[in-house]
Amino acid sequence: MQVLDIQLQKLDEIGLLSDKIAADKEQLDAMKDVFKNAGEGKYEGSLYCGTVYLSARDSVDYNAILTEMGVVIPKELLAKHKKQSVSINMKISRRKGK
Repeated sequence: MQVLDIQLQKLDEIGLLSDKIAADKEQLDAMKDVFKNAGEGKYEGSLYCGTVYLSARDSVDYNAILTEMGVVIPKELLAKHKKQSVSINMKISRRKGK
């Protein structure tokens, strides 16, 4: 087998592995969604435990404020331009002693 043939074979292996990982990730995300939809808290299995938690982050668009108002920025204007992003996460870890 020539070097190019080996490289092409490896490329196909990479592609197949990438497809498998994508399918596994889709399955994993669907399984995690079951717990995320059940709500925040700690869940324990025989080997693993999982924690579902909510995180939120606020940010302010200071350029919009400065354009609208100038240098003096009232608190009401900050609140008007506040943005919030929310994500629901799940952490999985191996149980101790397992």
